[in-house]
Amino acid sequence: DESAILALSKSLHPSAREKWTRSLYSLDRKDECRAVLESIIEAPRNLEELLFAEDFESRKFNKKRVGYLTEILNNARELTLSDFYLKKPEHGVQEFYRAQGHTAQFTENYLWVSLFGVLFWDELFESEKSAIHSSFERGPSDLLGPDFYLRHEIEIEAKLSRLREIEWFQSRLLTTVTEKYGQLNDIFQWHPSLAENLLQFILHSQKQDLALILRTMARQFKDYHSGFPDLMVEKNGVISFIEVKAEGDALRMNQMAKL
Repeated sequence: DESAILALSKSLHPSAREKWTRSLYSLDRKDECRAVLESIIEAPRNLEELLFAEDFESRKFNKKRVGYLTEILNNARELTLSDFYLKKPEHGVQEFYRAQGHTAQFTENYLWVSLFGVLFWDELFESEKSAIHSSFERGPSDLLGPDFYLRHEIEIEAKLSRLREIEWFQSRLLTTVTEKYGQLNDIFQWHPSLAENLLQFILHSQKQDLALILRTMARQFKDYHSGFPDLMVEKNGVISFIEVKAEGDALRMNQMAKL
């Protein structure tokens, strides 16, 4: 339908641009489709959109047999687990690393959203600029778009600039956990080992730019609060992340973007 194509072409939202691209291809307007793909690759709105455009172009125009995500899965390391882990493969992989003497924890999204929530608790819930409009709200409304970062940019960047100062972070972490523990919110859930896990993560991640990820979450929380890898593994003081897929599972675009 031409009116639908026209409407999609006016939107800059990644989902609309993906649907626009697919619609053009299905209508055999391949030159237009490829032009849109190239414009996305040149200036993507986010990493997931870039991965989609590169994958779609390689399959439809460069005659690649399998998609990018399928290729990643086909080339990934494989482990054979006991039937005991049939419906919980993450636990099997976790035990595999522990048997090698490494530390392995199931973290998925929790690690990142809890770090985000604890670090920016004041900006999220208690600042005069917080987008909390009643005592019944458990999350600021400005997280749905870029306004949270724009509204608190100075405070956010000040904290991110000190993230590698372990004593400062430990003080902020323990103060927030001690004073706010148990307060209901829509960002993360409290856990008895939260403070210890976050502190150990920061200690073992000093060479990585955690500020980049947290800044991206602050700017686009709706798109970047989920899809993180299943396991966090610490080997000889170095942190890495593992995404676990059982046979038949698919790797999603947002998961690949986080990896």
